[in-house]
Amino acid sequence: MNLLRTPSLKKDSEYDMQEAVVARLSKQSFVIKANKNYWEEVWGKAKVYREVRIPNIGRVSDVIVHVNDRKIFNIECKLTDVPGVIKQAKDHLLWADYSVICLHVGAWVAADTMRSLMDHGIGLMYWSSENGLIEVLEARHNTYKHGRKQKRFREPVLKKLKQKKGAQS
Repeated sequence: MNLLRTPSLKKDSEYDMQEAVVARLSKQSFVIKANKNYWEEVWGKAKVYREVRIPNIGRVSDVIVHVNDRKIFNIECKLTDVPGVIKQAKDHLLWADYSVICLHVGAWVAADTMRSLMDHGIGLMYWSSENGLIEVLEARHNTYKHGRKQKRFREPVLKKLKQKKGAQS
């Protein structure tokens, strides 16, 4: 039994997908863990940016969610190109705290690809205009010590975000 309606790729677009991601994340309150005991504090609304060219990497980030300078999400949206979006998400781990891919619900992800996402800490969401957004895999925090993040890539991104105005903040 299929619980989701199976929408057609023909009527959905990456632009619509990005719009849905921005709309949802602009309204969401974000939580961070403030100490070792996992006491949580709500930081409130984040700034959300669309189509940001990332210096020194040569890529454009579809959606960036800037909660604070220690919590920045990159979200890449694609209808069908699963290998391409995974490569993009890995590249964005050079500067982002969290990297997430958003695919159309009709895109197929193989089990070994899912393992690769988990190994790299990349999150996965599915989207369709009929069903909205569904988070399938939560992104893991990318750190300087144990992840791929590097200050030489991150600092220019932070500077650029501070100069831009959010899509819906």
